[in-house]
Parts: sequence; structure tokens; C-alpha cells
Amino acid sequence: MGYKKIDLTSKVFPHFKVIREFSAPYTGLEKNRATIIKLECLCNCGIIFFPYKTNVLGEKTTKCQACSGSRFTIGQKVGKFTIQSRDLKNPKYFLCLCECGNEELRLPSQLIRRKIPRCRNCIRCSKALSKVPLSMREAARERGEKNHKLSEDKKVGKKFLKLKVLKFSRFIKSDNEKRQRAFYICKCACGSTIEIRGDYLGVVKSCGCAHQDGSGAGEKNFKASLKNSEAKCIREMIASGIYTQREIAKIFNVQEWTINKINQRKSYIK
Repeated sequence: MGYKKIDLTSKVFPHFKVIREFSAPYTGLEKNRATIIKLECLCNCGIIFFPYKTNVLGEKTTKCQACSGSRFTIGQKVGKFTIQSRDLKNPKYFLCLCECGNEELRLPSQLIRRKIPRCRNCIRCSKALSKVPLSMREAARERGEKNHKLSEDKKVGKKFLKLKVLKFSRFIKSDNEKRQRAFYICKCACGSTIEIRGDYLGVVKSCGCAHQDGSGAGEKNFKASLKNSEAKCIREMIASGIYTQREIAKIFNVQEWTINKINQRKSYIK
């Protein structure tokens, strides 16, 4: 009965993947043997290692050397951290992703020492909040809710150009802003509804029907005038990522290339 060769190339194991097989010089005690088969493997932690094929088939090698001696595995959650991978320059360090979105390199000992491991930003924020009395934080929250209620009462039911505010919609916080922005559901004079940010009311003219009712390209759209406040509003709408340039062009009754020039902070029509 002949020996059946097992090809492990591209085979995936629980903790690593085999890239290729190759022959390496044999350094054992057998005198009649010149080579031995090794595997090039990629561990889940990102390290490439070279175990013997016989050790992999016999399940003696299940991880790379760094992972075999560690109590932590890739994807494991430790405190507020989720272990992503090992640092290829220094495999002793883990690349950890915090719940706040910040990434840091941490040693295993640094993950064990703290009861709740977290990044430096979270530690800094918790120290800053601990200095502020709880009563002051609650008072600031109540004051913010009260101011929003007053602002909502002033806007709901009011008419801004062609838009009439029907009700409050939601709060949205974009990546480049520190505070949340209130959005309102508005009804246009044409009968359609649109969601507009609160501080855009009075600057945004319509739901976009002004663009549809206007003349063709090169006439009214070409001669449309924009104020400095409208240009600033356009840049903020683009930065929020909620509106596309085409939607903004319809809302302000201008061509799309005008919105692009404003976004690039070039000259615009006055």
C-alpha cells in the first residue's frame, strides 16, 4: 500500500493558514535523510512562522510561538479593549481597539494589571469628569434639555421662506463636530417634506422645487446669487456627510459646479 501525500497548501486551521510547503535541510539524528518538509504559515495575529509539516498534522503545532505562550487571543475582549493583532515590529505588543474607537499598543502585562483596561483618552476623560461634581453635570444636562425645548417651541409651526417646520426629528452628531445637531421635519410650499438641520432654517430656501421651477442651465441657475451665510451653510452641509452636492444644488437653486467651487473655497457668484 503506497503512501498518500497530503498537500496542506492554502489550508485554513483554527489559528493559522498555510501559505506553502517547501523543503528545508534536515538537521536531525537520521544520517540517511537530507531534507524535511516545512510549512510557511500565517498566524491570526499576523506573524509568519515555519513549523514542521509532521508537527502540524500531529497537532503538536496549533499556533505561532508568540501566541502559544500568551493567555490572550486575537479577537478577545479585555475590559474596553478588543485585541486586533500583534505589532509586526515588536510581537510582544498587541494592537488593541478601545470602545471609543482609539487604537493603542499594549503589552499583555498592561492588560492584566488594570481591573478594566481602557485607552489613555478614556482614562483622561474619566479623571476630568471625576473632578466635576455629579450635581453640576446633571444641572448642565437639564439646562441643555431646557434650552433645546425653548428652541424647539420657537421653531415648530414657524415658516422659514418656503419651508414650514412641522416637528422635531432627531439629533445627529457628525465625525468632525463635538456636539449634536437637531434636525426638523419641514413641509415645503410645493407639498413635499424634507429633513433640515435647525441652524439651516432661514438659509435653505426650499426642498429643491425652486431648482425645478427655475429656468434651464445658463439662465436663472447661472445668475443665482449666494450670500456669505449661504456659502458657509453649504460647506457645513457638505462636511456633515448627510447631503450630496446634487441635493444641496437643488435646495439652493444653483448648479452643482457652483457647490463644488464653494466646497473648494474658491470664488462663488455674489
